[in-house]
Amino acid sequence: MTRTKKAIDTKEHIRECAIELFKKADYKDVTLLQICEAAGITKRTFYYHFESKSDIIFDLMDDLGKKAEGILEIAALQQSNVKTLWALMSVYSIGASKYGPKIMQQYYIHLLEGSDADFPYSAYLYNTAVEVVALAQNTGEIPDYDTPENITYLLYHSFRSVGITWASQGGKTDLIEDFRRVFAITLHIDSHSF
Repeated sequence: MTRTKKAIDTKEHIRECAIELFKKADYKDVTLLQICEAAGITKRTFYYHFESKSDIIFDLMDDLGKKAEGILEIAALQQSNVKTLWALMSVYSIGASKYGPKIMQQYYIHLLEGSDADFPYSAYLYNTAVEVVALAQNTGEIPDYDTPENITYLLYHSFRSVGITWASQGGKTDLIEDFRRVFAITLHIDSHSF
């Protein structure tokens, strides 16, 4: 195993152990020592991979973006730009559902405490989503009611709004279905077409 692969595996292992702890207890009650013990690592190893406990939360969203990138290759074979766009965007709802409302609440709390001034432009694969929306408009899969940039901007903000509502309500609704509804309404398409 290469040194880079081992480092990536260690980072992922730390993240997964922390997620399990965050699911069982409130984020604020989980200590760095508990994370290190669960992952079987030292504090030094933790700090090699993460700057802080909150860094793990932000890393989750980057990881989802990377997973979305991997899905794009598969989605491109679907011969539908709308299905490709849904595959790209739905990764976030699937991931958020997996992590659960407690972890997502903490993610949004960290966003409110920090700076996220470049959202959605700095979101992983935002520009790719703009390109797919443009392709979907060009092929007539979605109406040409606004620019691809504005539609993508609306999608990202709508998804974030749904995510915040879902997390603040303790996950009482089906997040993926809520995202599906917002996706269909935003694109002016039937929710059964993707």
